[in-house]
Amino acid sequence: MYVRIVCVRGKKYMQVVHSYREGGQVKQRVLIPLGRYEKEKFEAVRTAVRDWEVLERAQEVIDELQNRGGRIQGKSYFLKFRGWK
Repeated sequence: MYVRIVCVRGKKYMQVVHSYREGGQVKQRVLIPLGRYEKEKFEAVRTAVRDWEVLERAQEVIDELQNRGGRIQGKSYFLKFRGWK
C-alpha cells in the first residue's frame, strides 16, 4: 500500500493505493481518494501508511477500509487528510 499522486486536467490529486498480483500481472486498486495534493498532507499520509506495517496486515487493512470501520482506525482515519468538512 502506498500513496500516489495523479494529475487530472492539470491538477494533482492524492490516492491511497494497494498493489497486488493477479494472474501474473501487477495491478493497483485505489482504496481511498484523498483529494487535492498538498505537500504537508501528502507527507502526513505517507508517514501514516508507512507506519501501518503493511506487509503483515495488508488484508486486514483492506477489509477495514472496505467496511468503513473496525477494530483499528479504518477509512475514517485517512478521511481526516481530505480537508473536507
